[in-house]
Amino acid sequence: MENDNEEEEDWDPEAITAITYVPEKEGQFIVGSKGQFAGFFYLCDFKNERPIQAYDLPKETTIKFISFNNFGDLLILGLANGDIRVSHGSNPNKFLSIKEHDG
Repeated sequence: MENDNEEEEDWDPEAITAITYVPEKEGQFIVGSKGQFAGFFYLCDFKNERPIQAYDLPKETTIKFISFNNFGDLLILGLANGDIRVSHGSNPNKFLSIKEHDG
């Protein structure tokens, strides 16, 4: 049973490195950050105070670019280490990673 008197942990803000809206999902967006939140990118909703879901990234890099393709079905991430990730927007955990540049 949850304790209603329990305080939520306060999160100190970190710099956002990239952000994009999620097509067909009103009010949802994907955000990448650095610092204590590095190693993940987050699905967020304007109606929620906390992220809805976190997706793994290599801890040693950050997102520099994030966008959906024109059809809204592919999510493209450009990472600071030079990797480019392409995944289906509905399942970012499964992706193709291409080492395009040395970062």
